Amino acid sequence: MTLKKGTVSNIAFGGDGVIRDEGKVVFTPFVLPGELVEFEITQAKKTHAFGRLIQVLTEHPQRIQPKCEYYGRCGGCQLQHASYELQLKIKQQFVQDAFTRIGKLSDVQIEPIIGTDKQWAYRRRIRLHERNGKTGFIGVDGHSLVEITHCEIFSGASLDMDDDIFVQAHPEQSEKLYRDIEAAVEQLCSENTSMRLLDLYCGTGILTARLAEFGKVTAVELNAKAIAWAKKHHPENIDWQIADVAKVCASTLKREQPDIVLINPPRTGLHREVVEALCERPAKHVFYTSCMPATLARDLKILCEAGYQIVKCQPYDLFPQTTHVETVVQLCFR
Repeated sequence: MTLKKGTVSNIAFGGDGVIRDEGKVVFTPFVLPGELVEFEITQAKKTHAFGRLIQVLTEHPQRIQPKCEYYGRCGGCQLQHASYELQLKIKQQFVQDAFTRIGKLSDVQIEPIIGTDKQWAYRRRIRLHERNGKTGFIGVDGHSLVEITHCEIFSGASLDMDDDIFVQAHPEQSEKLYRDIEAAVEQLCSENTSMRLLDLYCGTGILTARLAEFGKVTAVELNAKAIAWAKKHHPENIDWQIADVAKVCASTLKREQPDIVLINPPRTGLHREVVEALCERPAKHVFYTSCMPATLARDLKILCEAGYQIVKCQPYDLFPQTTHVETVVQLCFR
């Protein structure tokens, strides 16, 4: 084993620290910015490498003792060794870096990330794996099973919803996010009492239902179970449509001519057809909610080149102890 020393320049999205060694970037987990660490190379590529932390020689002042006994082996969390204040700074930087590097949007002001007082026991749903009679999470290596008896971020609260239906992980933070979008939409609708709204990737319609009072709402979602749940729990006058957003976006925009479009795609971001449709038939206002800064920045670059302007960019921490970050961007077309 050849041991090396290096200083961590920053944290890359996903949680690995960036260390430069002999002209290569070495991605090393469980380190913090500015720390001098001892590490070994575990895998070398042509342009970069992966490392394993041996010891921290100079600690970041906000390094803390992880709360979970499985941390470092379980792959569920990546930032338990950082104070919550530092976690928020790291996630803020994830969004800023994606906007600058991928979106070429260096002039966009990103609001300070909204954190939470509930940093533990917040998740309503976790996905366990079973192998050879053992139950646990996938390890940090991406394939081994780490057997567990408890999880520090799982709330244990029951959730009356099918496992195939997506729900936000942090109910309190989700409420803040929905409330902020609702307030922004209400302000826009106060200027026009006959607004038309289109909610793409609407899921179970939690946000959709809250916006129904502001105008005519059409909601599109591919998951039939999610739409069935939405119809059962949201009796408002909403036009629920079970369809692939990529396939119906252009025709729906043409037919509905919405004033406001809400989009909340999966981590992969918007399909090319959706971006093209929004550019060809622009809405006056768009609210883009994303859990992946890289694909968000990619899509925003195209939308801004087509004439959209970013009104506000607000990150939220819906996933304390992990590197995930949620971001809502409000755009207008002038």
